[in-house]
Amino acid sequence: CMISIFFTGTSSTLSKLQAALIGFARVTLTPAGADLQVYELRNIEDVKHVPKIPSSPVFLILAAKEPKLIEQIRGYKISGIFFLPLDGVSIKRKIITLFKVQVSDQNVGDDFETVKIKILAKAETITALPAFAQKLFKLTQNDASTIAEITEQIKMDQSISGKVIRMVNSPFFGLRQSIGSIDRAVVLLGFNTLKNIALVAATTAYYNKNFEMYKMNGTELFNHAYRVALVSEELSSGCGVDKDLVFLAGLLHDIGKILLADFLVKPVQTSDDEIRQLGTDHQSVAELILNRWQLPEDIIQIVKSHHAPINTTPSQIIYYANQLDHAKEGGEQSFSLCISKALSVLPIKEPEQTAERVKKIIFEENE
Repeated sequence: CMISIFFTGTSSTLSKLQAALIGFARVTLTPAGADLQVYELRNIEDVKHVPKIPSSPVFLILAAKEPKLIEQIRGYKISGIFFLPLDGVSIKRKIITLFKVQVSDQNVGDDFETVKIKILAKAETITALPAFAQKLFKLTQNDASTIAEITEQIKMDQSISGKVIRMVNSPFFGLRQSIGSIDRAVVLLGFNTLKNIALVAATTAYYNKNFEMYKMNGTELFNHAYRVALVSEELSSGCGVDKDLVFLAGLLHDIGKILLADFLVKPVQTSDDEIRQLGTDHQSVAELILNRWQLPEDIIQIVKSHHAPINTTPSQIIYYANQLDHAKEGGEQSFSLCISKALSVLPIKEPEQTAERVKKIIFEENE
């Protein structure tokens, strides 16, 4: 028997919700007998349709990301929040978790729905990326900015330029001569490589916090993100995929953890563990952050699906890059099994050489 969902909102969103949940749930406009309720909020006026004391679990679809709207729903009992475009996999997972997990287990130190609102509000205030990093993102999208303009902006930020120079001179790049300037780095490494290094340097500051509940520190989490970015770039060879796209998606795939780390009160190992505590996971929170940073929708969708890949090559690349870096914890045998699976799925032209390069990235120390 399918779940029955009572929906209030626009006909357009109704159609999208029905399509996302086809075969899983029956979405109707009749409240009688509904297992849960879904309300689309486009403005503050729509909030009046949401019951303060609901007879069944309530989910919201926020069609507008206005701080005043978020503030208005703070006092409501809410079991989940979704955003457009609707992700059927994420919605199903949250609904299944809702019915599987006892409320007493979800509420750890704070009301379940209140925690989710706080996470949402914090996502709206997260520090913006440096101006030059935003230009780098736009350059990846064929912006008119020139190499000279970008390198000048990097040089103007002493903290970032210092990090870039240190990374360029690390053993990972194997340069025979020491590099002392951004201009020289461009000549020896090429602008695309320098651009990616600068993006890495620009994101390090977000990991300067306590990630104890993820059983690691900020440096370890950041290094994992960097390795996934490098492996993603390597796996893209021969796949006809934009290397810049997968590098950036790999670098940002765990960015949602920088917010969830502030709310977790018990150690977690999986996304399901996050949902049990907070009603959301780091993939969904990453969507909030990346939307705020105005990143392209294709990057956001890849990041959202890095634990449950969609049927696209970039999504598969990020999924396997993440799996490969985690596989190293099981040693070379675990890595070999994972890389064999990745190479059987991805259309890579030089599988043996790619496997060796990926192994070097994962197992050799790099800055």
